[in-house]
Amino acid sequence: LTSYKITAEGIATKGLLGSGNKIIVTQKLVGLQAMLPSHVVQNDLIHVPVTISNRANKAIDGQLQIKAPLGFVLQEKLTGAIHIEANSSKTVFVKYHVASWPGTDTLKVQFNAGNISDACKLPVHTLAQGYPVSLAFNGNAMHAKYQALINHAVPGSIKVNVTAFPSVVADLLTGIDGILREPNGCFEQTSMSSYPNILVRNYLKAAGINDAKLEARANDLIDRGYKKLISFETPQQGYEWFGGAPGHEALTAYGLLQFTDMQAVYAQVDNAMMQRTKQWLLSKRDGNGGYIRNARALDSFGAASKEVTDTYITYALAEAGYNDIDKELKLAYNVAIKSGDAYLLGLAANAHFANKKNKEAETLLEKLITQQDANGSFTGKTHSITRSTHQALAIETTSLAVMALLRSNNNVMSMQNAVTFLIKSRNGYGNFGNSQSTIMALKALTAYAQFAKQTNESGQLVCYLNNKLIGKKVYEAGNRNAIVLPNLEKHCANGKAQFEVAIEGAKQAMPHTLSIQYHTQLPISSDSCMVGLKVALNNHEIRIGETVRLTATINNKTNNGLPSTMVTLGIPSGCQLQMWQLKEMMEKNQLDYFEIKGNMLHIYYRQMKPAEIKTLHFDLLAEVPGIYEAPASSAYLYYTNEFKTWQQMPKLKIKI
Repeated sequence: LTSYKITAEGIATKGLLGSGNKIIVTQKLVGLQAMLPSHVVQNDLIHVPVTISNRANKAIDGQLQIKAPLGFVLQEKLTGAIHIEANSSKTVFVKYHVASWPGTDTLKVQFNAGNISDACKLPVHTLAQGYPVSLAFNGNAMHAKYQALINHAVPGSIKVNVTAFPSVVADLLTGIDGILREPNGCFEQTSMSSYPNILVRNYLKAAGINDAKLEARANDLIDRGYKKLISFETPQQGYEWFGGAPGHEALTAYGLLQFTDMQAVYAQVDNAMMQRTKQWLLSKRDGNGGYIRNARALDSFGAASKEVTDTYITYALAEAGYNDIDKELKLAYNVAIKSGDAYLLGLAANAHFANKKNKEAETLLEKLITQQDANGSFTGKTHSITRSTHQALAIETTSLAVMALLRSNNNVMSMQNAVTFLIKSRNGYGNFGNSQSTIMALKALTAYAQFAKQTNESGQLVCYLNNKLIGKKVYEAGNRNAIVLPNLEKHCANGKAQFEVAIEGAKQAMPHTLSIQYHTQLPISSDSCMVGLKVALNNHEIRIGETVRLTATINNKTNNGLPSTMVTLGIPSGCQLQMWQLKEMMEKNQLDYFEIKGNMLHIYYRQMKPAEIKTLHFDLLAEVPGIYEAPASSAYLYYTNEFKTWQQMPKLKIKI
C-alpha cells in the first residue's frame, strides 16, 4: 500500500521539450479508520468515530466487529449490515461508557464485506477519577504493624502491594522506576533517570557481581541519558536547566559530579567536555573562597543562598578529584562550623574527606552528629542546593551524613539510625520524594550496602490485613530482585485497616514498603503549598472541529521568590493541545519549558517572583465526540512536591 510517481520526458521532432507526471496509488478496496483518545478517565462517555471507505466501483454490505478495551461498556448495540455506496464512505459512531479503571488496553475494530476487509488497533490508557493519594509505610524489622485509612476511594482505583528489597540492586531499580514517573524535561530531571543506572553499574563492579542482562539495561539507559545530558551544555560552556546561556554554576557542579561517577563505567564520557566544565567552574571563583554567580541565577529566586551554593560547588569539585581548592575548602569549613547547619556540615565534611583533610573532616562530622534527631534523621536549617525543604531536605542531609559517617568508620550506631530513617522515607512509587532527594538517598544506600554485608538466606515475605493472611511469597538465598506481593487491593475497602508485614523462616530482616494508592473524590490541596492554581473552560459544550479555551491562573501565594515551579494541567480526552501555541508561549517567555505526557501538560518555570500571577490561555481542538472529565490539575514546587495545590474542571461535552 503505497504510491508511485511516474515521470516521462521527451523531445518533439521540432526540438520542443516536454514532460509529464502521473501518480499511481495502490490501496485496499475497503479502508477502515477509527479515532480514540490515547488517555481517558473513568466515567467518560465516548462516541468512537469509525469511518469505512468503499473504493470499489460497486456498493458493498458488511459487518462491523469491535472488541472494546477492558472497562468499556457498549451503550448501543451494533445490529445489521452496513451498506456503503460505490466510491463513498460512511462514519458510524460507537458509544462507550468507561465504567472502570483497568489501566492500558486496546480497541480492536474490523470490517468484513465478503472477501474484502480491513482492521485497526488503537491503544488506550484509562485513568481514575478524582485526586491521587499515595500512602507508603516503610520498615526494616522482622515484623511490623501499620495503621492505614482509605478515605472515599473511587471504586476500582485502589492498588496495594508490599515490596521487600533484599539487595541494593533492588533498591536502585525500584528508585529508577519511581523517578521515571515524574516529568523529566530539564537537565537535572533528565540526569535523574540515568544517575541510578550509574550507581547500579558501580555497585555491580564493586561487588564483583556478573549480571549480563542487568548490565545491558543499565548501559543502554546510561548511553541515552548521557547523549541527552550533554545537549544541555550552553554555547558559552557550563550547563543550564534547558540549555540556555548563561550557564548555571550550581547545576554545572551537579553535572560534574554525575559525569565523574559516570566515567568509572562509561568510556564515552568526553574528557574535553569534562576539562572545560571544570575550568568553567574554577573560573567562577571570586578569590575569597566563594564563587561568582551570573545575574540570571541571582534574579531567578530559585537559586540557593550564597553559603549553600558556594559550599556545594566546593563539594562537587572535591568529589570530582580536584585538589587546588584550599581557599574554597577553608571557607566551606568556617561557614559550616559557624552556622551549625547540618546540610552545610554534611557537604563540607564530605568535601574535606575527599581532599584527604581528615582532621578538619572529623571536626565537621563531630559537630554534625550533634544535629541528629531521635528518628535518625539530619535536617538542614534552611534549604538544600535545589532549595528543597521539609522531608526532601531531611533526606538529602541525612544521605550526606551517612556518606560522611562511612568515610569515618566511627559512630556506627549513628550511621545505622540514619540508614533506618532513609529506608523508612521511601514513598509509594518506590522513590524518596523529589528527584534530588532520591538520588542522594540511593547514593548513600549504595555506599552503605558495600559497607554492611548481608546474609544470604531463604525465607518468606507475608502480609496480613486485620489478622487475616492476604499474601505470601517464598524467596531463595542469593535473590537480588525486589520481592513483591502484588494485587492485595482485592482484600481492601474504604475505612481503617491494620496491615502486618513480616519475614518468616529467616533470621535477618530486610527493608520493605507497603504501598497504598487510590483516587479520592475529596480535595487534598495542602495549605503548605506556596503556589496557587485555578483552571477553567470558557465553554462546556462544543462541536467537533471547534476549540474551547482552557485558562490556567498560577499565583505565588507568598511575598518571597519561588524556585523551580511546576504546573501540571489535565486535558479533557477528545481534545488536542495545539503545538504552535505552546511554542509561541515559550518564545514570548510565558513559560520556560513544557512537555506532554498522555493528557497531562507539564509546565516548567525557573522561578516565580514575589506575589507574581501568571495567566495562560490554551485553545483545545475538539476531535472525538463524547463527555469527558480532565484529570486533576496541580501546581507545586518541584523540590517540595509533597505539598500540592489541586484543581478539578467540570466535564466537557463534545457533540457530533
